[in-house]
Formats: sequence, C-alpha cells, structure tokens
Amino acid sequence: MKKSWLLLLCLALVACGDKTPFPLPSSSGGGNGGPPPSPVASIVLTTNPSTLTFGKTASVSATVRDISDAFVPDGTEVTFTTSLGAVTSPGTTSNGIASATFTAGTAAGTAIIEALAGSISTSTQITVSAPQTGSIEFVSVSRSLIGIRGSGQPETSSITFRVKDISGNPAIDGLSVSFVMSGPSGGRLPGDGGEYIGELDGTPNSSSGATQGDGLATVVLNSGAVAGAVTVSASVSVSGSSATSSAPTISIGGGIASASHVNLEASVRNLPGLVFSNITSTISAFVADRSGNANVLPGTSVSFYTEAGAVFPSSGVTDSKGFVSVTLRTQAPDPFNVLSGDLHPINGHVTVLATLIGQEEFIDANGDGLYNEGEEFTDLPEPFIDRDDSSGYDPGEFFIDANGDGLYSEGNGVWDGPGCTGVGCLPGKTIWATIKLAFTGPATCSVTTTGTLPFVITNGTSKNFTITLGDINNNAPVTGTTITIAATKGTLSEPTSVTLGDIVEGPVTIGFTLADGDTDSTPDASIVSVLIKHGSLQGETIGDSSCSIAGTVQ
Repeated sequence: MKKSWLLLLCLALVACGDKTPFPLPSSSGGGNGGPPPSPVASIVLTTNPSTLTFGKTASVSATVRDISDAFVPDGTEVTFTTSLGAVTSPGTTSNGIASATFTAGTAAGTAIIEALAGSISTSTQITVSAPQTGSIEFVSVSRSLIGIRGSGQPETSSITFRVKDISGNPAIDGLSVSFVMSGPSGGRLPGDGGEYIGELDGTPNSSSGATQGDGLATVVLNSGAVAGAVTVSASVSVSGSSATSSAPTISIGGGIASASHVNLEASVRNLPGLVFSNITSTISAFVADRSGNANVLPGTSVSFYTEAGAVFPSSGVTDSKGFVSVTLRTQAPDPFNVLSGDLHPINGHVTVLATLIGQEEFIDANGDGLYNEGEEFTDLPEPFIDRDDSSGYDPGEFFIDANGDGLYSEGNGVWDGPGCTGVGCLPGKTIWATIKLAFTGPATCSVTTTGTLPFVITNGTSKNFTITLGDINNNAPVTGTTITIAATKGTLSEPTSVTLGDIVEGPVTIGFTLADGDTDSTPDASIVSVLIKHGSLQGETIGDSSCSIAGTVQ
C-alpha cells in the first residue's frame, strides 16, 4: 500500500510541471559525472614481410581492440610512424584493423614501426638491407668529342651507366655510384686548366652520384685547356658485392687549329698546264691542334687561293679527322713570270695558299695548355702568295689583310689566338700554309760529255755522258715520262730507260756511260740517242721529243 502511494506521488509531481529528470545510470558503468574510458585497450602490430631491400615495400597491419576485447568501432584513427624509410599515415580501422604501407629507402638498418590509437601505442621492427649488386653497364655518352675550354665548341659530355641487381632488374633510385676519370692533364685542377667530372671541387678525377630512374646514374665531363683522350669508369659496391664498368674513350679535341700543325698536299704536283686546260689535282689540307689531335672543330672553314689556274670550291670545311680538300685545275692565268727569258724553273711554279682561323704556335713552358705571358711563340705575318719565290712578301703580291688596315703586315709582336691578352692581339688569328706545284710543257733534252766533239772512245775505254731535260722553264716533265737511251755502237751502262716521278723543280739530269764493246781497234761511228716519251695524265699526252750526240768508238 505504501508503494502505491509513492507511485501516485511521483505521477502527481510530473503532472504539476516539475521538469527535473532523474539521474540515469551511465551506459559504461563509469559512475556519475566522469569521462568515459578509452575504447582502445590494445594494439597488435604486424608487418609482411619483416625483411626488405632498398626501395621495396611491406604491408603494416594494426589490430585494435577495446576493453572488452572487441574490435573498436570502424573509423577509429591509427597513426603510424617509422624511424627509417617511410610509412603511410594515418589509417582508420575497418573491422578492427587499420593498414599502412612501409617503403624502404636507401639506408640499411632496422626500421622501428610504431602505431598509436588513442593513448595506446605499440611498435614492431622491419630489417632493411641493401640489395646485392649484379652489374653496372655503360649506356651512353652525349658527345664523344668535345672542345677544349674556350674553343667555342661544346665543352661537356654526359656519361650514363645503368646499375642492375642480382636478378638483372634496374637498381632502385638513390643507390650510390662512384665515378673515376683519367684525362690528359693528369689530375690538374680546373683552375690550372685541368678537365674534371662532376662538381667543380678539389677532386677533379673523381665524383659520386646516385641512381635515378631505371637504375641510371650520370656524371658530366667538363673539358679543360689540355687536349687528349679521357676515360671514365663507374663502380658500385653494396653489401660486399661490387661491380665496375668503363665508358668508351672521349676525346677532348684541341678545338683550335695550330699554325704549326697545318700542311697541304697535292694528288699531282706536276701538271701539263702550259699545254692543256682542265687537268686537275686534289689539294688537301690537314689540320690539327698544337698537341697533334686531328679532331679539331669539325666544320672549321678553310679557304683556298691559287697563283695560277683555279680552285673549286674556293673553301671547304674540315671533317672529324681535320681533313678537307678542293680541286685545282689548269687554266688561265699561267704562273707569274719572275725572270725574263726561258730556263727559269720558278717561272712555272704555282703557289696554292690555304687559310683558316686558329692560333700561333707557342712553347707551353708550364704545361698548362695555355699561352702565358713570356712563353716563346712564333709571330706569324699575314698570309700571302709568294709568286716570285723570294721567301718573303714583295709589293704587288696577293695577301690576306687579316687585320683590316689595308696594308701588308708582318707579325704584331704579341701572341695571337683565342684568349690572348696582349695589346693589339688577334683572338681570331688567320693562320696559313702553302704548297708549290708546277705547270709544265713539252720537255726538250741535250746530251753532253767531256772533251771535244765528236766524242772519241778509244779501244778498251769508256766515257761518261749527261742528259739534261726540261720544259721551257727547265722544269721536269710530267710524271710517268720515260727517257730511253740507245747507242749504235758501244755498250751502254744500265739502266737504259728511266721513268720520272711527280717532280717539281728542274732540270732533270741523268748520267750514263758508253764503253768500247769489242776487241778490235777499228774506229766505228756511234750515235747516242735519247727519246723522251711524255707521261699521259687524265687522258692528255704531250708529243715525244728526242736528242742525240755523235762520236766514234774504237
């Protein structure tokens, strides 16, 4: 009955408008007024796999439970951290499990992986080790030829290698690779004209890098002031396993033609230009730097000029071996007549001139590959065609006005070439070379001997004779010309036939002996004759000529 009255009293109070609720028990059972306990009670952290090599990944799983050992609600956040490498974070639970991915870097060691949810954390370990290196191989070189510093040509070349693991797969990014160079300066610092690889530092012959994409590692070669061959090798060493590879030789070309390393050559030097037009000779220029490297500036322009005839084309460019050629043909004008009258060989000589930009020769006393004030050098005059063969410039002769002053100039007293610093020096020095040829005509001859004429060879004796032959200027006839000697009585010394080579200059002299060839003492008339049969050149042949001398042989 008492309980019924209490129930009625409560109903009455509610009906009267008292809105104060009764305190209800906590659903967590934690008591009135305190914060609820964390739903996270434990974390179990696992990885798969637990051992990795550089660049590989492992899955990380955190199983999170509450105080009742049930999975925490979905979406509970878990933060992952690592002491080595990288791990994705944060993650959220699904069915009590939060997942992350660990990626090994390029440092070996033990990675401590930690998971944190609420106030609960735990950790596990992953062992990271370097993969075994299988091989390193040369891949490419951007330029096999570069110019010396200041040549105006490309001065760098990139050399690339590929590192592979033991399975033949490209190595991961970030694997350290060492580079070593051997070059012509012998380790000289860049400031002293040496070549170097990698960064500009105090170790010109060595550098280091790292693989970046597809196992590739690249180092850059920078030329110095010294020309020559360079070799670059790359090596990698991981966990006691090492491999090395070398790139093909890279050439540091002189880039600058040296005045002492330019010469001309002709395929034919004696041309029948006083008789025929359009007989040709190939004129070739051979160009190298002061160290003798022929791979100077492929594309260097060389201009050609001639005293007589014509050259075509008038210029050419050097190939990768420092070679260029043009054609000289016989035509008007003929060579300049230096001396009046006949029998002056220089009247038939033809000078061909070749010019190009380069540097004057110098003696590199300190071996730095550069000209330094006070070092000995050859002071070149302006180029000219020495048509009178005087070995010096004479007024009226053709010259190249290299300094543009309108006058022929001898040397300027300072070294000329790229980087020169002397007062009035020419950084773009015109250097040059010449070659002498001959335009020739029909040869005539004479036979002479000592004593009176007609000659007399007494019983049992002999006599010496000399044949002299040359064209109108006393130059030798063309190559392939044969001179045949015959005698109607007596015995001639051998050889009785001579074939001439490609001769510039003249006249040609040939000696022979005629001896008494029998045992009797009867004087017999004898005629010694000489037949000149000119050589044929490019389908053209000059007619024959002859000469003779008469006497007796007893």
